[in-house]
Amino acid sequence: MSRTFDYNLIGLSLRDIRVYEALLKSQETTSVRSIAETTNMNRGVVFESIKKLTELGLLGSNQRGKQKRFFANDPNVLKGLVRARQDELLRSEQAVDEYIASLKAHGKTAVPPQFAAMYEGEEEIAALLRDVLATVSALPGKSYCIISAADIRGYLYRKFSSFTRQRVKLGLHVRSIGTKSSGEAAPLSERKVLPLDSLSAPACYVIIYGNKVAQISLHDNLVPYGIVTHNQELTRLQQLLFDRLWDSLPSESDDQG
Repeated sequence: MSRTFDYNLIGLSLRDIRVYEALLKSQETTSVRSIAETTNMNRGVVFESIKKLTELGLLGSNQRGKQKRFFANDPNVLKGLVRARQDELLRSEQAVDEYIASLKAHGKTAVPPQFAAMYEGEEEIAALLRDVLATVSALPGKSYCIISAADIRGYLYRKFSSFTRQRVKLGLHVRSIGTKSSGEAAPLSERKVLPLDSLSAPACYVIIYGNKVAQISLHDNLVPYGIVTHNQELTRLQQLLFDRLWDSLPSESDDQG
Protein backbone atom coordinates (compact mmCIF):
# COMPACT_ATOMS: atom_id res chain seq x y z
CA MET A 1 0.00 0.00 0.00
CA SER A 2 1.46 3.39 -1.02
CA ARG A 3 2.00 6.11 1.55
CA THR A 4 -0.20 9.20 1.47
CA PHE A 5 1.58 12.23 0.01
CA ASP A 6 1.43 15.15 2.43
CA TYR A 7 1.02 18.02 -0.04
CA ASN A 8 0.91 20.53 2.84
CA LEU A 9 4.68 20.10 3.21
CA ILE A 10 5.27 21.93 -0.07
CA GLY A 11 2.65 24.60 0.56
CA LEU A 12 -0.27 23.09 -1.35
CA SER A 13 -3.87 22.77 -0.17
CA LEU A 14 -6.51 20.21 -1.11
CA ARG A 15 -8.09 22.65 -3.56
CA ASP A 16 -4.70 23.14 -5.27
CA ILE A 17 -4.32 19.39 -5.68
CA ARG A 18 -7.85 19.10 -7.09
CA VAL A 19 -7.06 21.73 -9.72
CA TYR A 20 -3.73 20.11 -10.62
CA GLU A 21 -5.26 16.62 -10.91
CA ALA A 22 -8.12 17.94 -13.05
CA LEU A 23 -5.63 19.51 -15.47
CA LEU A 24 -3.45 16.42 -15.42
CA LYS A 25 -6.42 14.29 -16.55
CA SER A 26 -7.30 16.73 -19.32
CA GLN A 27 -5.96 15.95 -22.77
CA GLU A 28 -5.80 19.58 -23.87
CA THR A 29 -5.22 23.07 -22.48
CA THR A 30 -8.10 24.26 -20.32
CA SER A 31 -9.65 27.59 -19.33
CA VAL A 32 -10.29 28.76 -15.78
CA ARG A 33 -14.02 28.47 -16.40
CA SER A 34 -13.74 24.86 -17.55
CA ILE A 35 -11.56 23.94 -14.56
CA ALA A 36 -14.09 25.53 -12.21
CA GLU A 37 -16.89 23.49 -13.76
CA THR A 38 -14.87 20.25 -13.62
CA THR A 39 -13.85 20.70 -9.99
CA ASN A 40 -17.13 22.27 -8.78
CA MET A 41 -15.15 25.17 -7.36
CA ASN A 42 -15.57 28.94 -7.49
CA ARG A 43 -13.68 30.58 -10.36
CA GLY A 44 -11.90 32.97 -8.01
CA VAL A 45 -10.69 30.04 -5.89
CA VAL A 46 -9.55 28.17 -9.01
CA PHE A 47 -7.66 31.25 -10.22
CA GLU A 48 -5.78 31.52 -6.90
CA SER A 49 -4.82 27.83 -7.09
CA ILE A 50 -3.67 28.23 -10.69
CA LYS A 51 -1.50 31.17 -9.67
CA LYS A 52 0.16 29.15 -6.90
CA LEU A 53 0.60 26.02 -9.04
CA THR A 54 2.14 28.08 -11.84
CA GLU A 55 4.61 29.73 -9.45
CA LEU A 56 5.68 26.27 -8.26
CA GLY A 57 6.18 25.06 -11.83
CA LEU A 58 3.34 22.54 -11.76
CA LEU A 59 1.31 24.34 -14.45
CA GLY A 60 2.08 25.97 -17.75
CA SER A 61 -0.10 28.17 -19.96
CA ASN A 62 -0.56 29.48 -23.46
CA GLN A 63 -2.67 32.18 -25.05
CA ARG A 64 -5.53 31.32 -27.39
CA GLY A 65 -6.92 34.57 -28.69
CA LYS A 66 -7.85 36.68 -25.69
CA GLN A 67 -8.17 33.65 -23.42
CA LYS A 68 -5.37 32.15 -21.37
CA ARG A 69 -5.45 28.37 -21.14
CA PHE A 70 -3.57 26.09 -18.78
CA PHE A 71 -2.01 22.63 -18.75
CA ALA A 72 -0.35 20.41 -16.13
CA ASN A 73 3.40 19.86 -16.16
CA ASP A 74 5.04 16.51 -15.42
CA PRO A 75 4.28 15.27 -11.86
CA ASN A 76 8.02 14.72 -11.34
CA VAL A 77 8.12 18.45 -10.58
CA LEU A 78 6.69 17.46 -7.17
CA LYS A 79 9.86 15.56 -6.36
CA GLY A 80 11.94 18.64 -7.03
CA LEU A 81 9.69 20.71 -4.77
CA VAL A 82 10.11 18.18 -1.95
CA ARG A 83 13.89 18.23 -2.37
CA ALA A 84 13.90 22.03 -2.30
CA ARG A 85 11.83 21.89 0.89
CA GLN A 86 14.36 19.47 2.42
CA ASP A 87 17.21 21.85 1.58
CA GLU A 88 15.26 24.74 3.09
CA LEU A 89 14.63 22.80 6.31
CA LEU A 90 18.31 21.85 6.52
CA ARG A 91 19.31 25.50 6.19
CA SER A 92 16.72 26.40 8.85
CA GLU A 93 18.12 23.76 11.19
CA GLN A 94 21.63 25.13 10.75
CA ALA A 95 20.38 28.68 11.32
CA VAL A 96 18.49 27.75 14.49
CA ASP A 97 21.59 25.95 15.83
CA GLU A 98 23.58 29.15 15.33
CA TYR A 99 20.83 31.21 16.96
CA ILE A 100 20.70 28.90 20.00
CA ALA A 101 24.48 29.07 20.32
CA SER A 102 24.34 32.88 20.24
CA LEU A 103 21.65 32.92 22.95
CA LYS A 104 23.70 30.63 25.19
CA ALA A 105 26.79 32.78 24.63
CA HIS A 106 24.96 35.72 26.20
CA GLY A 107 24.21 33.99 29.48
CA LYS A 108 21.79 31.63 31.17
CA THR A 109 18.92 30.51 28.94
CA ALA A 110 17.26 27.82 31.06
CA VAL A 111 13.49 28.22 31.25
CA PRO A 112 11.88 27.58 34.66
CA PRO A 113 9.74 24.44 34.28
CA GLN A 114 5.97 24.78 34.62
CA PHE A 115 4.12 22.15 36.65
CA ALA A 116 1.58 21.52 33.87
CA ALA A 117 0.90 22.64 30.31
CA MET A 118 -2.23 22.19 28.17
CA TYR A 119 -2.25 21.30 24.48
CA GLU A 120 -5.41 21.24 22.34
CA GLY A 121 -5.93 20.47 18.67
CA GLU A 122 -3.72 18.70 16.15
CA GLU A 123 -1.25 21.60 15.75
CA GLU A 124 -0.63 21.85 19.50
CA ILE A 125 -0.34 18.07 19.84
CA ALA A 126 2.36 18.24 17.16
CA ALA A 127 4.13 20.81 19.37
CA LEU A 128 3.85 18.38 22.29
CA LEU A 129 5.42 15.64 20.17
CA ARG A 130 8.27 17.97 19.21
CA ASP A 131 8.83 18.53 22.93
CA VAL A 132 9.09 14.75 23.35
CA LEU A 133 11.85 14.59 20.71
CA ALA A 134 13.72 17.58 22.15
CA THR A 135 13.48 16.36 25.76
CA VAL A 136 14.45 12.74 25.06
CA SER A 137 17.33 13.81 22.78
CA ALA A 138 18.93 15.51 25.81
CA LEU A 139 18.60 12.43 28.06
CA PRO A 140 21.62 10.15 28.63
CA GLY A 141 19.64 7.01 27.73
CA LYS A 142 17.68 8.62 24.87
CA SER A 143 14.59 6.55 25.62
CA TYR A 144 10.97 7.00 26.70
CA CYS A 145 7.80 4.96 27.24
CA ILE A 146 4.25 4.94 25.90
CA ILE A 147 0.93 3.40 26.93
CA SER A 148 -1.44 3.63 23.99
CA ALA A 149 -4.95 2.77 22.87
CA ALA A 150 -4.96 1.93 19.17
CA ASP A 151 -8.11 3.94 18.46
CA ILE A 152 -6.59 7.28 19.45
CA ARG A 153 -3.14 7.01 17.87
CA GLY A 154 -4.40 8.02 14.41
CA TYR A 155 -5.47 11.43 15.69
CA LEU A 156 -2.10 12.34 17.19
CA TYR A 157 0.29 12.31 14.24
CA ARG A 158 -1.73 13.99 11.49
CA LYS A 159 0.28 17.21 11.75
CA PHE A 160 3.56 15.40 12.44
CA SER A 161 3.55 12.44 10.06
CA SER A 162 7.37 12.31 10.06
CA PHE A 163 7.58 11.81 13.85
CA THR A 164 8.82 8.20 13.74
CA ARG A 165 11.34 9.00 11.01
CA GLN A 166 12.73 11.89 13.06
CA ARG A 167 12.76 9.78 16.24
CA VAL A 168 14.83 7.11 14.49
CA LYS A 169 17.15 9.72 12.95
CA LEU A 170 17.80 11.08 16.46
CA GLY A 171 18.49 7.57 17.79
CA LEU A 172 15.65 7.61 20.32
CA HIS A 173 14.38 4.30 21.67
CA VAL A 174 10.78 3.74 22.75
CA ARG A 175 9.02 1.02 24.74
CA SER A 176 5.30 0.85 24.10
CA ILE A 177 2.42 -0.99 25.78
CA GLY A 178 -0.67 -1.09 23.58
CA THR A 179 -4.13 -2.56 23.72
CA LYS A 180 -3.82 -4.14 20.27
CA SER A 181 -1.06 -5.76 18.27
CA SER A 182 0.52 -3.22 15.90
CA GLY A 183 2.03 -5.68 13.42
CA GLU A 184 5.60 -4.96 12.31
CA ALA A 185 7.60 -3.00 14.90
CA ALA A 186 9.15 0.34 13.98
CA PRO A 187 12.96 0.74 14.28
CA LEU A 188 14.39 1.39 17.76
CA SER A 189 11.14 0.30 19.40
CA GLU A 190 9.85 -2.54 21.57
CA ARG A 191 6.16 -3.26 22.04
CA LYS A 192 4.03 -5.39 24.32
CA VAL A 193 0.27 -5.91 24.33
CA LEU A 194 -2.01 -5.42 27.31
CA PRO A 195 -4.93 -7.88 26.93
CA LEU A 196 -8.25 -6.33 27.92
CA ASP A 197 -10.47 -9.37 27.19
CA SER A 198 -14.07 -8.11 27.05
CA LEU A 199 -13.24 -4.62 28.34
CA SER A 200 -13.16 -1.73 25.86
CA ALA A 201 -9.86 0.11 25.52
CA PRO A 202 -9.83 3.62 27.05
CA ALA A 203 -9.34 6.41 24.51
CA CYS A 204 -6.09 7.70 25.95
CA TYR A 205 -2.38 7.90 25.23
CA VAL A 206 0.32 8.34 27.87
CA ILE A 207 3.93 9.34 27.18
CA ILE A 208 6.54 9.13 29.96
CA TYR A 209 9.66 11.10 29.02
CA GLY A 210 12.37 12.80 31.06
CA ASN A 211 10.67 14.36 34.08
CA LYS A 212 7.38 14.73 32.19
CA VAL A 213 4.18 12.74 31.75
CA ALA A 214 1.87 13.56 28.84
CA GLN A 215 -1.74 12.38 29.04
CA ILE A 216 -3.60 12.70 25.75
CA SER A 217 -7.24 11.99 25.02
CA LEU A 218 -10.07 13.07 22.70
CA HIS A 219 -12.92 15.53 23.13
CA ASP A 220 -16.38 14.33 22.07
CA ASN A 221 -15.81 16.04 18.70
CA LEU A 222 -12.64 13.93 18.21
CA VAL A 223 -10.27 16.86 18.77
CA PRO A 224 -7.17 15.65 20.65
CA TYR A 225 -6.05 17.40 23.80
CA GLY A 226 -3.19 16.72 26.19
CA ILE A 227 -1.87 17.71 29.59
CA VAL A 228 1.86 17.51 30.25
CA THR A 229 2.86 17.35 33.90
CA HIS A 230 6.45 18.32 34.69
CA ASN A 231 7.29 16.75 38.03
CA GLN A 232 10.18 14.43 38.87
CA GLU A 233 8.45 12.44 41.63
CA LEU A 234 5.23 11.94 39.69
CA THR A 235 7.17 10.86 36.61
CA ARG A 236 9.27 8.43 38.65
CA LEU A 237 6.10 6.81 40.04
CA GLN A 238 4.63 6.50 36.54
CA GLN A 239 7.89 4.99 35.32
CA LEU A 240 7.93 2.43 38.17
CA LEU A 241 4.35 1.42 37.36
CA PHE A 242 5.17 1.16 33.66
CA ASP A 243 8.27 -0.98 34.33
CA ARG A 244 6.32 -3.33 36.63
CA LEU A 245 3.59 -3.75 34.00
CA TRP A 246 6.17 -4.16 31.21
CA ASP A 247 7.94 -6.96 33.07
CA SER A 248 4.64 -8.80 33.61
CA LEU A 249 3.72 -8.90 29.90
CA PRO A 250 5.09 -11.21 27.21
CA SER A 251 6.62 -9.63 24.13
CA GLU A 252 4.51 -9.57 20.97
CA SER A 253 6.66 -12.29 19.44
CA ASP A 254 6.30 -14.52 22.51
CA ASP A 255 2.58 -13.87 22.62
CA GLN A 256 2.23 -14.92 18.97
CA GLY A 257 4.30 -18.05 19.49
